[in-house]
Amino acid sequence: MRVLFDYGVYSGKPLDSLRTDLDSLQPRPSYSSHIERIDGHDVEIVSVDVRRDRNPFEHFVEASYLNNGLVMVAWCKKTADYEAAIQISRSVRFKQH
Repeated sequence: MRVLFDYGVYSGKPLDSLRTDLDSLQPRPSYSSHIERIDGHDVEIVSVDVRRDRNPFEHFVEASYLNNGLVMVAWCKKTADYEAAIQISRSVRFKQH
């Protein structure tokens, strides 16, 4: 699994664009999305299969911490890794001012 965090002004937006495969412009049949509260913040969590030639990571879980400027992407080698990736997204904590 490879986990990436993107923190900044362009992060933390809804993940609607992941519904569609950009190459074929067709809906992704494996697309799954839900919103949950993590550390008091709404987070959209999406899982998608993205099988590509010679790509060792054929699946990913993306968590967008809505309106907080943070996105976490976990590239997974198998769908069995989805639960671990979601648990990683649930472990994020924000500092209180």
